[in-house]
Amino acid sequence: MLRGRAATRTDEADLRSSGLMAGAVDGWPAVIVPPDPSGWRMPGLSGPEDAEQFVAERVREGSDYLKVFVENSADVDRPVLGPETVAAVCAAARAHGLLTVAHAPTRWAFRTAIDAGVDVLTHVPLDGPIDDDVDPAGLVVCPTLAMMRARADVRSTDDLLADTRLLAGLDAEVVAALRAGDRGHLPVNDAPGVSYDHAAGNVARLAEGGAVVLAGTDANDVPGHAAAVLHGASMHLELELLVRAGMTPRDVLRAATSVPTDVFGLPDRGRIAPGQRADLLLVAGDPLVDITATRDVRGVWRSGVRLSSDP
Repeated sequence: MLRGRAATRTDEADLRSSGLMAGAVDGWPAVIVPPDPSGWRMPGLSGPEDAEQFVAERVREGSDYLKVFVENSADVDRPVLGPETVAAVCAAARAHGLLTVAHAPTRWAFRTAIDAGVDVLTHVPLDGPIDDDVDPAGLVVCPTLAMMRARADVRSTDDLLADTRLLAGLDAEVVAALRAGDRGHLPVNDAPGVSYDHAAGNVARLAEGGAVVLAGTDANDVPGHAAAVLHGASMHLELELLVRAGMTPRDVLRAATSVPTDVFGLPDRGRIAPGQRADLLLVAGDPLVDITATRDVRGVWRSGVRLSSDP
């Protein structure tokens, strides 16, 4: 429905989706999706033999990509997919022509996803450096540093809340959600060895080693919940965190525009060039000098139609 609306309107964002994420029966993410009134429950996989049916169902539902939840049973208190099942899901997705994306926030998950042949890794390990024998060249990684920092630091949104340029363009409820989310800790904060420094260091190693890095944030906008990461506002923090991790502002801007369009097969956007969609953002200042200039938004266009005016 949302994709159909976006195809005929210029005031709504375009959308691509992986649909339901592959996870274990009674594990994440099924446990956070309640059954609907008809009794439908989010499907899970009990083993490699379930992979083909799960992927085929996502294809029938119109998913653009296939996402798989990769976690170690030692890190979470719910059932998880074994490495053989993760590999089977990736193989089935490839057979159906779908790009695979993995939730992989720990060293074990990161390595397991790579060994399974996942196309895009999301998150980077908080619990230590990536294995020494992992070759960054050829990897595609969306580190979601905004989420990684939120999971390791309860005051993770202070930088955004202190920036008057950004606050001037946000709705009051968004600001309230950012403030409300800066309370409490997620369980991972108590895990041994967890540190945001690991995540930032892993990004530096990946970028230096030739990995393709994408700018993305993940999201958590449950009111009053710890680790507030909101769509839109948090992207500006993500860009700054990638620069702090060692990437150049130019490479970070590409990670938010042309690079993801190449990775996810959207050739009509992501660049300012003849024949491309005119999806444009006008900011005050030069983000090639100071990446936080993206927070001073003066105009937004979608398909050439301006959606906001100069303040």
